Amino acid sequence: MARVRYLSEADLAPEHHDLLARKLNLYRALAHSPAGARGFSAGALYVRHESPLDPRLRELAIIQIGYLTRTQYEYAHHLEIGRANGVTDHDFRAIALATAGQPTALTELDSAVLSAARELTAEPSLSDQTFATLRKYLDEERVVDLIITIATYCGVVRLLGALKIDLEVGYEDLLKEFPLPKVPVAHKSEPTAMDTPQSLTIDVPQTVRALESGQVPDWISEHLQQYLATDGQQGHYWDSTPVGGRGVLPCLLLTTRGRRSGQARTMPLAYGSAGDAYVIVGSKGGAETQPAWYWNLQNDPNVEVQIAADRFRARARMPVGNERAHLWQMMVELYPPYATYQQNTSREIPVFVLERY
Repeated sequence: MARVRYLSEADLAPEHHDLLARKLNLYRALAHSPAGARGFSAGALYVRHESPLDPRLRELAIIQIGYLTRTQYEYAHHLEIGRANGVTDHDFRAIALATAGQPTALTELDSAVLSAARELTAEPSLSDQTFATLRKYLDEERVVDLIITIATYCGVVRLLGALKIDLEVGYEDLLKEFPLPKVPVAHKSEPTAMDTPQSLTIDVPQTVRALESGQVPDWISEHLQQYLATDGQQGHYWDSTPVGGRGVLPCLLLTTRGRRSGQARTMPLAYGSAGDAYVIVGSKGGAETQPAWYWNLQNDPNVEVQIAADRFRARARMPVGNERAHLWQMMVELYPPYATYQQNTSREIPVFVLERY
């Protein structure tokens, strides 16, 4: 609940009604100080509408600040604004991955912009390495404007937090698809050699052979253990580029019951969203046999799911007809190698919908 009242035009003199041209809670709170509201807004208006900085880079920096500070208001608003300025869903997921010090498929410039936002949010200094990378791609005017952008929106998140500004309704689906971390995230600006995408080698045929023999490949086990050890802070997002994907994918943990042993079996799986439900695919890398968890679901469709730090019970079902076709296409767009996997096997790769209860 906000610490000051949200004003309406009825609370303001006619000459200040323009302050509420957009009925956002932030503006309604700032309107208590009309002159202050105009002064504070001037910097953000320059950043948003006059700066020569690429709008996509601007939004990457702002979303990074919102994510790192866990400021729901700034983060949600700029997820929406970012989409309108060329920031993709893969970029949103890459921000979370980069914040945790994990590899991404972002360009060197994109990564430097995010590093600059994280460094300047954490403390009032910018590393020589990050600045040098920015100058490889941006002229001095645009580097200065990027720093102005970061400084401006670091101020915005502090204002939002101090006044406890409430997020307006209508952003629930965005925050569900791209959740903020549940706990503060430690800033990591210089990944080690083990964090680089080149250090991750995944052999898909070898993975398939291991799964066919009932073994879990080391990289899947490591992913699972990382997810569990950090309560989803790491592992929720996975860089799919080493196996032919387009970039960062969200992953959940699916726990089924062994149809013979009755023991809990947990696997990390990429997922998509369909309304309030989640969609997973039993690809097994295009193997001829179904994954073990497929048979467990046939025996008992009641499962446990973890998405980031959120744990819940769900019931799995297999869509058919047009629904199945639509969801399959959605998942192929999320992770194109699924189409290749389907070509490599005679079975129809199953799609499951997980519905929370």
